[in-house]
Amino acid sequence: MRPDTIRVVIQEVPRENWGVGGVTLADSGQDEGLPR
Repeated sequence: MRPDTIRVVIQEVPRENWGVGGVTLADSGQDEGLPR
């Protein structure tokens, strides 16, 4: 591939919506101790 044909899209999402294995941090309860 030519470098000028590659595009990278970055989108910020709230920490509560970060997912691991299909489970968000908010649903897993792991976000409670993280600083905001």
